[in-house]
Amino acid sequence: MKSISRRQFLTSIFATGVSATGYSTLVEPRWIEITRREVPLPHLTHPVQLLHISDLHYSLVVSLSYLESAIEMVLAQQPDVVCITGDFTSTYISNEREYNRILRKLSDAAPVFACLVITMAASGQSGGADMQHRNR
Repeated sequence: MKSISRRQFLTSIFATGVSATGYSTLVEPRWIEITRREVPLPHLTHPVQLLHISDLHYSLVVSLSYLESAIEMVLAQQPDVVCITGDFTSTYISNEREYNRILRKLSDAAPVFACLVITMAASGQSGGADMQHRNR
């Protein structure tokens, strides 16, 4: 087995870090996927369209204007019911009123069910950006 030099090792570690950071800040925050699944349910007289939104992650990378355009795009699907799961934010919300106005578009369009899961970090403090914001 060929060994690598210290320089090669450090270069690969640096490249991995840059790649992961680039993906998490440039690619994933702009990834909106609309997937349709048909699930036959007994006793329904007509199809029900469920919209599931997950991990909004409002932050410096995911702006309120971007979230608003994403919400408008998915609402064009005309859902009967909306479910929101995952983190709503990744940072402190500096403009709660504006964020509420944008999220209210969902409840104006259809009944909304939201799930906020509170996790505990290893330090014993509340985990997840949503709870950290709430504790301020």
